[in-house]
This record gives sequence, structure tokens and C-alpha cells, in this order.
Amino acid sequence: MPAMTNKEFAQSAWAIAKIGRPGAAPPPSFVDRLWQQAHLRAPALAPAETGLLLFAVSRLGLHAPPQWLADVLVRLRAALPGLRPDQQVNAVVALARMGRGPGPEWLAAFEAATRLGEFTLQELVNTLWAFAALGHAPSLPWQHACVAALRAACAQACGLAAPLDADQVGALLEEGALLQVVTGAVAEQAAADELGGGVADGGAGDGGLECALSLAFELPLGAA
Repeated sequence: MPAMTNKEFAQSAWAIAKIGRPGAAPPPSFVDRLWQQAHLRAPALAPAETGLLLFAVSRLGLHAPPQWLADVLVRLRAALPGLRPDQQVNAVVALARMGRGPGPEWLAAFEAATRLGEFTLQELVNTLWAFAALGHAPSLPWQHACVAALRAACAQACGLAAPLDADQVGALLEEGALLQVVTGAVAEQAAADELGGGVADGGAGDGGLECALSLAFELPLGAA
């Protein structure tokens, strides 16, 4: 490990975690070396490398030292706006897997940094799973942006030209035990659909088309 570059170290930790069974920790000798290098390299790791290491720690089921995790959260929070959607999502999913809430200010910064229109359906679902696991109630504007992105992403997955009805998305979210995270936005957008201000003429709801997609099938965390 000492001879590796920071990028090689982070990618190797990620790869070992990815090919293993979630929660199956490697030998103690490896864990000791990993933490030694994690502490030594922490100040020099790029944000993306820090995210890979955090993912590895969470997937391997390792207990992150409080100070190390606190430092990681500070660096990631500052870098969140510049991270790709998958990097943002993997960070919050890692924290949820670890059961280590980053605090409301960090999660507010996460919300502000997310460009939900660029998220894949899996990334949207994973984010909602992480919020639910962390007990985080996102702001209503974020909820609305998320539901709008879900309506478009679900429709695309179903081969539909227009966004899915809010009620249909709500049913999919309820099936995946995720509705509670965005229930306010789903209710408001469903009401708007009823008034004719939601899905355009010929859309998923007006055409009576049914989407066979299941968000429960998208779990658990296939993209992470």
C-alpha cells in the first residue's frame, strides 16, 4: 500500500469492497494497513478519492474512527458541488450504510449541490433510500425537484414520452418504502395533475398507460 499513489490506493480499496460481500470485513492485518494509509493520506486525497475510500469503508462494514470521519465530512461538504451525481450519491449512501448521520447542515449542503435532473433513476432511488435510512426529511423544494426528476426518469424507463403521473410515481415509491421522504411533493404534484396543471395532454396519465416498473426491484442500491 505505501508504494501506491493516492488514486491507486483509493481505487484498490473501492475494488476490494466492490467484489466482496457487503459487510464481510477483510483480514485484520489488511484493515490495520488500510486505516494506517487512510490517516496518512487523508489531507492529500482528492474529493473523488475520499469518496471512494468512504464507500469502501461502508461496504466492508468497518467502523470509521470519529475524527477521521469528521475530517472526511468536512472535505466532502466543500467538494459536493463539483462532484458527479454518482459520487454525490455514493457518499450519502455510504453514510447511510454506516448509520453515521452527517448532521442537518451537511445534508442541506448535499441537497443544494444535487443536480437532480442529471441523476439516473437508480441514483434518485439510492438517494431516497439513504435519506430514509438517515431519517432525513428534505426540504419541500428539493422534494419537488426530486419528484419531477423521478417522473421523467420513470417514464423514460417505461418508454413513455411524457412524465409519469405523480400518483403513479407515489405508488412506486410506496412499494419501495420510500414515499415518506417526498410525500409532501407527491401530494402537491398529484393535486396539480388533477387540476390539469401537471402532465400535458397525451401524457402517461391521460393516455391510461400503465408502467410496469418497480422501484422495489431497483433496490438494494444496485448502482452503489
